[in-house]
Amino acid sequence: MSPSSDVSGGAPAGIRAVGTDFVSVARVREALARQPRLKAVCFTSAEIEYCELSADPAERFAARWAAKEAVLKCLGGMQARSDFAEIEVWKATDGAPGLRCSGQVLGRAMAAEIACWHLSLSHDGGFAVAFVIAS
Repeated sequence: MSPSSDVSGGAPAGIRAVGTDFVSVARVREALARQPRLKAVCFTSAEIEYCELSADPAERFAARWAAKEAVLKCLGGMQARSDFAEIEVWKATDGAPGLRCSGQVLGRAMAAEIACWHLSLSHDGGFAVAFVIAS
């Protein structure tokens, strides 16, 4: 299974890294209002479409922002501005969040022998959190 695949199947070979991030929904809302291009730079078109279906899109954008930060923490940090766009949070048919990586982020994950991503997202009380296990 490649790091860009669905993470919901199979037993992990072992934990390679863990990442978490906690984000203020208000801060993400303000950043998106201040810099409208930020959406296109940091999120895929599918993520934008999904987030904008919500009554409060900023909550969903914040959760995805936190997930991308958590993935990058698993990989040792951000290396290029395009890193965010190369990480996609998607929703499986059972409602569970999944991760897809591409480009240089995928290359870094493969070099780190990460074959599977596990993701948990939550938002409440004006904050969003993501927890990622790379295995």
